Amino acid sequence: MLEVLILGYGNRLRSDDALGIHAAHALQDFYRDDARVRVLAASQLTWEFAEDVSQAHFVIFIDSALGDAPGAITTAVVEPRPPATRI
Repeated sequence: MLEVLILGYGNRLRSDDALGIHAAHALQDFYRDDARVRVLAASQLTWEFAEDVSQAHFVIFIDSALGDAPGAITTAVVEPRPPATRI
């Protein structure tokens, strides 16, 4: 099982929003020889990443956001939703 998956995403056409992509590219160089870590860069999150996410023990999503002071780093825990019940 993959230990860590890092997903950096953002829009390259909007320089403030491409933070995740730029971070992912820097981290790809840093972790290139570590088989426990996989780093992906994308313009947006799509369902194609579902398999990668399901195979990782820990997933880090990197993106930019409005609302905090410039340069602030914010973390949030993401939990799966409970399964929907069918009637």
